[in-house]
Amino acid sequence: MKKIFLLGVVIAAAVCASFAKTQEAICTVTVKSPPQTYEKLKKYVSAVDDGTAMLLNMFSITLMGAPNYSGIDKDSSMAICVFMDNGIISPVLAIKASDSSQLAMSVKSSQSNFLRLDEWLVLNLAEEGDILPPKTFADYAYKTVKAASRGSLNSDISLSLNIPPQTEETLKNTLSDEYSKLIESAVDQLKQVKLNFTFEGDNLQTQLIFKAKDGSSFAEAINAVPLRKEVTETGFIDEKNCAVLSWGGIDFKKALKPCKELLDTLLGTFYSEDTAKKLATLIYSYADSSDGTFASVIYDDLSAVNIYKSSMDFDSALEMNYLATKISVDYYAKIFDASNLQNIGVNIDKESYSNLRSKKEVFPEDKFGAKAGLIEITPLVLENGKKNSPILNYIAQKDGYIFYASDEKILEKTLSKSPSKGIVPDCDIYTKIYLQRYAKACADMLGEKMPDIATPIEPLEMRMYFGDNRISTIMSLKASNVKAIVGAVKSFQQQNANALAAPKN
Repeated sequence: MKKIFLLGVVIAAAVCASFAKTQEAICTVTVKSPPQTYEKLKKYVSAVDDGTAMLLNMFSITLMGAPNYSGIDKDSSMAICVFMDNGIISPVLAIKASDSSQLAMSVKSSQSNFLRLDEWLVLNLAEEGDILPPKTFADYAYKTVKAASRGSLNSDISLSLNIPPQTEETLKNTLSDEYSKLIESAVDQLKQVKLNFTFEGDNLQTQLIFKAKDGSSFAEAINAVPLRKEVTETGFIDEKNCAVLSWGGIDFKKALKPCKELLDTLLGTFYSEDTAKKLATLIYSYADSSDGTFASVIYDDLSAVNIYKSSMDFDSALEMNYLATKISVDYYAKIFDASNLQNIGVNIDKESYSNLRSKKEVFPEDKFGAKAGLIEITPLVLENGKKNSPILNYIAQKDGYIFYASDEKILEKTLSKSPSKGIVPDCDIYTKIYLQRYAKACADMLGEKMPDIATPIEPLEMRMYFGDNRISTIMSLKASNVKAIVGAVKSFQQQNANALAAPKN
């Protein structure tokens, strides 16, 4: 299983390597009004865990001089910018603090690497041995003060990861030519990844943003996605047994056009030329025939269903999904140049990977009262030599809807239901996760017993928005929910510890 993550590890290593060549901040953290944000954070953490809140309180007292925060400007933001040059990481902090503040006096007494820019106290947070040359530190200090001056406008804490321009070149030197082109194309479209946190009493709102470069095809596709059309697919879902529920609408037809080159590159990378052309034709046909609305669900027994409104004919839908799974290549051998991988300490045993086999079957129409078929994907062997269970994907078409289901029973149950009255979402994609149901389903699958949870965990809601060159996901984390989850984890750990300590017969 861990080898599945190999591509991500190598790409991350490549990105980090590219960071070493840039003088710009690779990461920026801004805190809106540090004293006020610390108080909000303590209040939220106290509602989750008293012990953690005590540690946080000690930290804030040491750092900021709580409770009065004397000498700290309570109306200005603080920033930490992380720079990297020749492999040396240099975090730099900028905060408006007077010479009489506890922070300033602490910095002076410790003889830390610091300087002043007008009202700003700037501190090098790197290891003691990584003292920056004066000119370099002054440059970093100016950029950090600039980031602090901009501040965290719409959130209490904001973390930004900037994608440096050298990333594509580094990836090109790490991946094989065909995959390098694909990854370069994707990375070249992305400008920034951002994570925002806002505290509102006992509620923490988080926002994850992926921002595309201005004028890129990725930005064009993002801006074309919003649909906000009536969704009727939710009527096919039995929400009382949901573990995860998602629904909304995406304008596939408009969003796919700017990404045609990237999609063709992707298909050409994984498939033979003939298969790639056939699959591309079917995907474009699906986009043209789709309404764009959908509903997806994972039930509490981990069975899954996806429903789409589309006028695509059944045979084409079945063939499109069959071709999408008909991959018979050694992924890792194609992705990487083995010699380059060895240079960064990664070894690949090409003989240990198994190809996938897939087959399709069409059922008589009276089996489900609809046109239906099955695609079965079977890995030949696992790494330990044992045979793996096949992955089943049932496909059906009825009354202008296309259905995908993980097993026969759930497909039959879904087809027996009817569409709902149209619902227009307040976002592009809405997702609700029933954490207790999902955790129990996963525990049952692993043969584990879920611990008792004293406080019920409310469903976690997420909303996704497209537009303005970015994809934004917003969700709220109530302190009561986090407290219940922390309690459940502790109970689960104790349960396992007791099981291990129990005498064996």
